[in-house]
Amino acid sequence: MLEINVHITAPELVEAVHDLAKMLAGKPASKFEQSPPQVQDKGPELLSGTHMAPPQHPVPTQVTPPANTPRPVPAPPMPTSMPAQPPTPPVAPPVAPATPVPTTSPQYDYPTLFNAAAALMGQGKGAQLQQLLTKYGIQRLPDLPADQYGAYAADLRGLGAKI
Repeated sequence: MLEINVHITAPELVEAVHDLAKMLAGKPASKFEQSPPQVQDKGPELLSGTHMAPPQHPVPTQVTPPANTPRPVPAPPMPTSMPAQPPTPPVAPPVAPATPVPTTSPQYDYPTLFNAAAALMGQGKGAQLQQLLTKYGIQRLPDLPADQYGAYAADLRGLGAKI
């Protein structure tokens, strides 16, 4: 619960505030019940609602904040001059070295080619494998020269082999 205490040093305002509180509570007010306030004629500007007369006497008020309310902390002063050194540019994060690109073709051996051809045979591509053997001028895979292994592997990949 927030509690606000207001101390008014003008006695006539204190009485007016008390009377207002009584009227809001439904009790008769002391001063305003007896005679209505006197309004001076200020001309058309008062009637139009665009002009309000200033109060006759300034009313000093003092607001006491509750005891548990934290006090505002002033912000630190802003610097009035530019820094002597220019700001340092951001540093780029280190870049991982790129994976080296192979400079030689992969080396294939007979068991790798045999397993790839056997997988294609299981997929019903025996006729296409026979055409490859004819292309390389051989009757069976063990007759394939080692210097032809790379080309033969590429042809097997063309048929769908995973090597």
